Amino acid sequence: MLLYEDLITNYSATVIAGGGSNIGRGAQYILPPDHVLFIGCIGSDRYGERLTAECSKAGVATAFRIDESMPTGRCGVIITGHHRSLCTNLGAANEYRVDHLLQPAVWGLVERAEVYYVEGYHLTACVDAAVALGEEAAKSDKVRITAMDE
Repeated sequence: MLLYEDLITNYSATVIAGGGSNIGRGAQYILPPDHVLFIGCIGSDRYGERLTAECSKAGVATAFRIDESMPTGRCGVIITGHHRSLCTNLGAANEYRVDHLLQPAVWGLVERAEVYYVEGYHLTACVDAAVALGEEAAKSDKVRITAMDE
C-alpha cells in the first residue's frame, strides 16, 4: 500500500482522477450539460475529495457513498517507453452497498437515467447493485453496459 505514496513522493508522478470517472468525464464531454451521474464509493480522504472535485469540474454529478474505514481506490501506473504497468487497490470502491443505491434520493436519479454503465469489478464488489440496475434497465427498456475487462 506504500507504493502510491512512494510514486508521488519519490518520482515525478502526476495525480489524476481516473477509474470509472474517466468514462463519466469522457461521456459528459460529448453530451449536453447535466447528462452524466457517477455513483460509487469513496473514502473520506484527499483522493475522494479530488475525485469529487474533478467530476464536478467536468460537469459530472456524483452520488458517492463515503466509507470512513477504507481509503479511496487508487491505481499506480508506471510507464516505460510505450509499456505500462498498473497496480490497483480498489479500496472503498469494494465497500459499495446496494442500500446506498436504493435510497430514494439516489434511486430517483437512477430512474431518470437513460443508460447505465457498470464496471466489471461490481460483479465481485456489489452484485446486488449491478442486479438492481440490470432489472431497472430491463423493466424500463434502458441500455445497460457492463465492462468485463476493467
